[in-house]
Amino acid sequence: MSVHESAVAPLAPAAALATAPTPQPVARPRPSPYRIVWRWHFYAGVLVAPVLLVVALTGAVYVFKDELDRVLYADVMFVTPRAEVLPLERQIAAVEAAYPGSRADTIEVETDPTRATSVRIRGGAVPPQRVYVNPHTGAVQGAIGDDSFFRVVLDVHRRLFIGTTGRAVVELVTGWTIVLLLTGLYLWVPRNGSLRGVVVPRVRAKPYTVLRDLHAIAGAVMFPVAITIALTGLVYSLVWGSGYSLASSAPAAAHKSVSKSTAPALPLDEAVAIARAHLPGSSFVDVKLAAKPDDAIVARAKLSESSGPRSQVVLALDRSTGAVLDHQTSENYAALRWWRTTWNYPLHVGSVLGTPTKVIWVGACLVLAALPVTGLWMWWKRRPDGRTGFPRRPDRSVPLWLLGGVAFLGAFLPLVGASVLVILLGEWVATRLRDRRARATEHPTR
Repeated sequence: MSVHESAVAPLAPAAALATAPTPQPVARPRPSPYRIVWRWHFYAGVLVAPVLLVVALTGAVYVFKDELDRVLYADVMFVTPRAEVLPLERQIAAVEAAYPGSRADTIEVETDPTRATSVRIRGGAVPPQRVYVNPHTGAVQGAIGDDSFFRVVLDVHRRLFIGTTGRAVVELVTGWTIVLLLTGLYLWVPRNGSLRGVVVPRVRAKPYTVLRDLHAIAGAVMFPVAITIALTGLVYSLVWGSGYSLASSAPAAAHKSVSKSTAPALPLDEAVAIARAHLPGSSFVDVKLAAKPDDAIVARAKLSESSGPRSQVVLALDRSTGAVLDHQTSENYAALRWWRTTWNYPLHVGSVLGTPTKVIWVGACLVLAALPVTGLWMWWKRRPDGRTGFPRRPDRSVPLWLLGGVAFLGAFLPLVGASVLVILLGEWVATRLRDRRARATEHPTR
């Protein structure tokens, strides 16, 4: 090698470095919420599957409670109309004679002449139940107790046969069902412009793909009805519902009659007539009887509940003169109480427009029952052999809007919020234990 070559050679690397492009910082991937949402959608489905199946199916049966009751208990609830109608006091006396030791608590009178009078009794050797008496003959036709078919269905629907614990479980599942529906809708939204598999199922694809499409499309189509059922159901739940009732209920007033307790009692038929006069077109009136000599009679007239919002008028009447001591209507309630007593129940059971919407609501209940089943089936078919196939925690950061949504749902649904904290705590503990085992494997003690 020449001197010239030896002098120049060391400069070559420096020149190369001088002309090399400046390395650019590696851009961090943008947060992708899709896998995060899918992961929570999966866990929500696993969490709610068994209970949601039971609650949705019992809800589907309960939608047509009134129609089925009229079939199951036709011999008890219906009579042959006649011109003569016995005074309500005689009808109550016939019921109390048939159930010795019992006391009539509430009486319900239908406008329909083919309907029997319903008397709610308490005390005696039988549990509280509704006894039906023929208003024309005074014959006691039978009773529908708390062990009737639809009372059992409702107990399963609300309490799972385990009382207060069941109510808490049902509320937790209802909250997670809302999460399941919202995350499912986000996952369903088309992202590549194609409607195949989003609006139209790919019926010629593999069975897994067909089921996946039907799962997503059925959930999206029934989303408005399903989310309505879940949200209105919260009003009847343990924690959320109790808070709503506390916020919407007015202090109960114990109305006392002005007349002396020795004055002749107002005939119950007159109390019913007064209530009907305050709500023309009402389909039935129920009267809560005075338990004490100086108590007022509380009469409540209601419009038909077969369709539309509920509407009622509640009157407190002097037990002797029938003078109106208090008068309340649905329209005069504060907003929360008005919603609870008018629209919430019809929207929950689908009686908004009568039979057509009830059929749609039943369809939504069946979809709600099927979604977790099909979801679990898809997971089982796709999971790797010997592994759970549970989605892993994404490495990417969570967008702020998604964190805000989680925080809102946690505050709006207290039991869901508490369960999310438990899940996150469990993940944190599991991660720490896994890391500790990994370090112990890499650096075993000698």
